Amino acid sequence: MGTGSQRLQRDHQGLTEKLATLQDEIGLYDDELHETDIHRVLETLEFINSYPQACHHPLEEAAMEYLRDQGVELPPEFDHIHQQHQQLEQFTAQLQQTFEAIFQDHVVPLHVIREQLRAYLDLQFEHMDLEDRELIPRLEQLSDEDWQQIRGRVTEKQEQRLHWQRVGEAKATGGN
Repeated sequence: MGTGSQRLQRDHQGLTEKLATLQDEIGLYDDELHETDIHRVLETLEFINSYPQACHHPLEEAAMEYLRDQGVELPPEFDHIHQQHQQLEQFTAQLQQTFEAIFQDHVVPLHVIREQLRAYLDLQFEHMDLEDRELIPRLEQLSDEDWQQIRGRVTEKQEQRLHWQRVGEAKATGGN
């Protein structure tokens, strides 16, 4: 089993724990004797938003790209995984906005919170289940050398992103 696939599985376990924390905190809305820790909710959402976007999904995307480049015929579920990565990033940001509004004392109906959270959790768990069924078994077949190449792709893309981010910041501040 490649070390990259083990890392992705550990990430899924950690994310499952974060989602359980989120579910537990939101569940406190039903209990008048307890108050939801909005700071904990926001911290959890920040992690769920930033870590997968910065570390987990780029590794999965690079691994899928690597398999394609190696001539491996990938099932259509891989395209669905890619689409879900984008959906989850948008959905997480939307949920964060909802809780930031609550934190700023805006009124958000409880049914809206519940509906958003239920749909979000369903998508997260469906996504991880799909990856565990379709992606991880294929990635377990990769060698350590394969994973070195995949990590190199991730690093290269991160460096490109940072470069273009700096260019954008320089233009925004009037620099070249």
